[in-house]
Amino acid sequence: MKTDIKNKIQAIIEQYSTITKALLNDIKELEADQVYSADYRQDKIRQVQALMKETDGKFNAQLVELLQGTIQDINGISLNKPADYQAQISNALEFIKMSGEGLTDEQAFEIITPFLGDYRTMRLFRNVFANRSGNTCNVTLFMLSRFDAIIAKLEELADLAKQFFNCGSYAVNSLGFTIRTNMVLGEAEAIDSMMDKLNDRLKLNFSEIEEDMEKEIQDELTAEE
Repeated sequence: MKTDIKNKIQAIIEQYSTITKALLNDIKELEADQVYSADYRQDKIRQVQALMKETDGKFNAQLVELLQGTIQDINGISLNKPADYQAQISNALEFIKMSGEGLTDEQAFEIITPFLGDYRTMRLFRNVFANRSGNTCNVTLFMLSRFDAIIAKLEELADLAKQFFNCGSYAVNSLGFTIRTNMVLGEAEAIDSMMDKLNDRLKLNFSEIEEDMEKEIQDELTAEE
């Protein structure tokens, strides 16, 4: 699955900007008008401002719908399941339980490999490994939690999107709007990158994912310095 969140948000922002700039221009023309009375012009300006507020709400809703829709799409990601799929899950869970604390990370990864790409099953195994004692199985848990890491980012962005467009505070031609736009598009690009990485990681073996995980952790530590 590809998310393409950045391009979709960019398209919504551009459409919003076109409409809002036209409304702001209407207000400028009304303010400069010398034909109609001040009361008439003020009434018209209030009407345009009300339309701007309505536009804010409409486009905020579009952003939220896009992001929540992507979350739903991820929740629905699955595999072509064989007839004995549920039996495979049950057998894997039983093997994990029987192995106890002696189960190695590499063994755990081998167990969950047939289920990688099926979000709901990955989440089931993630919860199992997150709550077990003994070997923490870091690589296995890292891989199982990739979808949830993406969903967490999408939820954060969806929360911000509820009030993203606010022409009363952040006019489309203002520095504040530019800063907010760059921030949101940056977050969207990060989500797209996370999904692309996950798609690639689904094809890797244990050692390759372990190396990739260590590199990602090191990159995050370097970025914080």
